[in-house]
Amino acid sequence: MKILQNKFDDNRVIMSQMKFISDADRAVEDALVGLKCAYPALYVDKKNRIVLSNQISKNRVALLSGGGSGHEPFSIGFVGDGMLSGAVAGLVFASPPTRTISAAIRALAEQNGNSGVLVIVMNYTGDILNFGLALESARSENIDAEMVVISEDCSRINEEVQGAGRRGLCGNCFIFKIAGNMAKCGIKLSYIAAECRQINDFMSTLGATVSSCTVPGVGSLFSLGPDEVEIGLGVHGEIGTCRRKLCTIDELVNLMVSKIAQSLHLAAGSNVCVVINNLGSISHLELGIICNKVYNCLTESQITTCRLYSGSFMTSLDMAGFQISVLNITEHPEWLEHLDSNTSAPGWPSTCISIPIPMNENRIAIKNNNLELNKIGPKLSANEASLFEKCLCSIANVFIQKEEFLNKLDTFSGEGDIGSALRRFSECILQNMPKLDLEYPAVCFFHMSRLMQNIGGQSCTLYSILLASATRYLASTSKMDWLKMWKSSLDSLVCYSKAKIGDRTMVDVLVPVYDTFCNNITNKKEVLTAFEEAVNVGKINCEKTRFMKARASTSSAENEEESDEVECGAFATTLWLEAIHRTIHNYFFE
Repeated sequence: MKILQNKFDDNRVIMSQMKFISDADRAVEDALVGLKCAYPALYVDKKNRIVLSNQISKNRVALLSGGGSGHEPFSIGFVGDGMLSGAVAGLVFASPPTRTISAAIRALAEQNGNSGVLVIVMNYTGDILNFGLALESARSENIDAEMVVISEDCSRINEEVQGAGRRGLCGNCFIFKIAGNMAKCGIKLSYIAAECRQINDFMSTLGATVSSCTVPGVGSLFSLGPDEVEIGLGVHGEIGTCRRKLCTIDELVNLMVSKIAQSLHLAAGSNVCVVINNLGSISHLELGIICNKVYNCLTESQITTCRLYSGSFMTSLDMAGFQISVLNITEHPEWLEHLDSNTSAPGWPSTCISIPIPMNENRIAIKNNNLELNKIGPKLSANEASLFEKCLCSIANVFIQKEEFLNKLDTFSGEGDIGSALRRFSECILQNMPKLDLEYPAVCFFHMSRLMQNIGGQSCTLYSILLASATRYLASTSKMDWLKMWKSSLDSLVCYSKAKIGDRTMVDVLVPVYDTFCNNITNKKEVLTAFEEAVNVGKINCEKTRFMKARASTSSAENEEESDEVECGAFATTLWLEAIHRTIHNYFFE
């Protein structure tokens, strides 16, 4: 930290980590205000960190993306006619909260007459969870929306079927541009979403750097020797898959292009489009040299470079590195037409900036969610509602009691706050219990999900997804079927978290418990006995997480610290399952 005296007045300016940032906590909001100054045609909601285009058309699909800040111009710089309709920014390297994502989706749906909102997300766990939950909420409000996940990193090409899959990198700009022009042409949501998924399968990206980035107020996240280069890194300061001694730029580019070509099965005669992405502090001189080497390397392999774009597309603050992203258009020459179309997005190279249009900020207002659900779904009897309330209270109390222990477990695999998050939610539930419509579980789960979204943290997002999915299922039926509701919630959780058995998550408990309970019911066992046996199976599987390696997070490959403790999410799951069983048993037998 350095304090500089302003020579023009007596104010003192704090420079964080020798960067031109006066306040690390306010950096994102300050940057968005600056964007509005530079591009007055954009609408900027500073408080919610949302950027919207002023050219959102009725009867035309809207595109929304976003993620943590520090990657500019991604994604706010790609908002404009012919690309994104809106973007949501989180804090530096942090996913935006579900609440603001939901607000952006609603604003876009209102502006385009609910003609469809395509949510484009990079494959990072926090983004998948928060954008996925916002998508589920939007669908529950009858907003036509779909989500596409970008995952084109080829650094772990042989591991892509494991864990959370490949990361999303600067290949996003291909999808933003092609999908944006398709929407501009009036193409329908389902077709654009399918085309985006196909584009994702036809592109690959690989990065290299000679330094880590410097996070405001934190510093560098890893260190390299003066003669080392890191290959296969992401954009959040995480280390790569290969560290080697510095070589010539020819050797480095040849190595990277070869791996990309292998992942895309490129052969002589292939046609490609290429992005050379500056990760933050590569000079224009270096960028030009890299472009030359990439072009020559592809040409020598008899691969035609139809388009080559260079510049900053998705940065990692000030990282001294670059990424090469290749899109194989051999079978899809029509994608070129979309890439060549005009756009007003300021971050796209050679763009035609339209004349700023005075913005009526009332046109695109970020509205609070005042959605209310009234008496929908199956209705419980008075006795059933009473038991339902007792179960909720029992879960809340056990989470409050186990806060400290859960936080301790979370220090081995997370941020050490799962206990505090669940305690805050539990206190909120107990405080709002008189307001919850316990006779209608769909309504109750809906409000619980919304309360959970205000707590924050990855664990609360996971539970909010479970509750939102339960709401959606129950709202579609008049018969109370807890098993089918459970299955619907479990499917959504697996879909967005990408966790499976053996990944050391709550799924290691939830899936075996569900399977055991189903089998017991099928075999005509008494319900309480069937549930007791299922809960015991869950506890056994929770113990097994002591010996598992976390694989469900996109950063799990870099976090190698071993722990002989059970996984915190799995243990928390056994707590509420036991609380439910204990409450039901006491209700009927004591």
